[in-house]
Amino acid sequence: MILLSDDNEAEEIAEGRISDKLLVKMISTAEKYGLRGDLYGNYIACKLILNENEYAKACEKRTGGKECSIDAFARKDAEVLLKIFGKDEEQYTPAFENTGSEDFRAGKKIMKLCEQLRNCCRQNEILKVLSGFYSENGIGIFALYRGFIIGEDGALTPVSRYSDATFEKIYGYERQKKQLKTNTEAFLDGQPANNVLLYGDSGTGKSTAVKALLSEYEKKGLRIVGVQKHQFVKLSGIISQLSKRKQKFIILLDDLSFENFETEYKYLKAIIEGGVAEKPDNILIYATSNRRHLVTETFAEREGGGDIHREETTSEKVSLSERFGLQIYYAKPDKQEYMDIVMFLAEKHFPEMDKNTLIAGANAFAVKHGGFSGRAATQYIMSLCAENNKKIELPLE
Repeated sequence: MILLSDDNEAEEIAEGRISDKLLVKMISTAEKYGLRGDLYGNYIACKLILNENEYAKACEKRTGGKECSIDAFARKDAEVLLKIFGKDEEQYTPAFENTGSEDFRAGKKIMKLCEQLRNCCRQNEILKVLSGFYSENGIGIFALYRGFIIGEDGALTPVSRYSDATFEKIYGYERQKKQLKTNTEAFLDGQPANNVLLYGDSGTGKSTAVKALLSEYEKKGLRIVGVQKHQFVKLSGIISQLSKRKQKFIILLDDLSFENFETEYKYLKAIIEGGVAEKPDNILIYATSNRRHLVTETFAEREGGGDIHREETTSEKVSLSERFGLQIYYAKPDKQEYMDIVMFLAEKHFPEMDKNTLIAGANAFAVKHGGFSGRAATQYIMSLCAENNKKIELPLE
C-alpha cells in the first residue's frame, strides 16, 4: 500500500479480522492521544498522518490541488480506507485525558481527520481530504506537534508539554515584541529575515516571548526546535533534516553563553554564516542570553595575555553576536514597572485583593528574591495562589 506502510493492519480492520495484538496497539494509541469515539478510524487516521509515504510527501509539496500520477496509485488504497471508515464505529473512551499535554492537542487533529474521512463516500473524496490535510499541516510528527527537542540519540522528539504563553499575557516590552513579531512574520511570508539575539537582564521574559510566537503563528506553519549547547555538533544534521520540510522552523538556543574554555560556539558560527552549505530558507536561529557578547572575554585577553594576534582573538569571539542580524535588548524593570506587572497579573488572579496589601507584599518579595523583575512578579503571584489555595493558570508571564 502507498498510504499505509503496513497493509496487513488496514486489511485486518477492513475485513473485520482484528487480532489481539492489533487491538492492543489501537487502545494504546487511543490512550496516548486521548482519542474518543471511533477506535478503528482514529487509529488509521493517526497512521495516515505519521506515515511519511511518497503520496503524503507529494501532497505536502503540492500547490493548487493539481493531480499527479501518484494519485492513480493511491486510489486502490483509498478503496480500503472507504471500507474502514464506512464500518460501524467501535466506540472508545480513554481512561485518562491529559488536557494540557501536546499529545492531547495532537489527538484533536487526529479525531478531526477521522471525522472528515468518515464523511467520504468515494475514493476521490478520500484522496481530496488527505491531500488537503497534508498540504495544510504537513506530514509526520511535524503535522501533529509544534515544539521539539533533540534527544540523546540525536533524533527530533516532540515536547510533552509546551508553554501556552501569548503576547497578550506578556506585560510591557511592546517595542521588543513588535520587533520580534515583525521579523518572524517576514520569515513566514518568505521575505528576508534575520537571526535574532534577545539579550538583557534575567527574568525579563526573553524566552517567554519566543515561545509566544507559536501561539501566534502555529497555523502559519511555524515550529520551534530547542537545542542545547552540547548538541551544537549535531546542528548540521538537524538543519539538513528540517530543510526538506514544509514548515518554517525557529531553532531556539535558550540562555546561550560560552565560557573561555568552551569551543562549541565555533560550530554555531559556521551554521549561522560562513559554512560550505547555506542555511535553508525555512530555518532561522533565535537565541536568548543575559549578555550581548556571548563568549567570555577576559581582561588578560584585552591586554594581550601572551597572544601575539590579540585583536584577531577578540574579534573572533565578538563576531558570534554580530552574526545575529537583529539584536533585541530587554532591560530589567524599575520599581514602578515591576509594580505594574504585579497589578497586571493580580487583576486576573486576585481582583478582590486590597491594592496596598498587594504592593507591600510585592515589595517584600522583591527584596528577598533579588530585586525587581518580571520573573519576581510572576513568582509573587504564584506564591499568593499557593497561599490562598487558588488554581494557577499558567503561563503567568
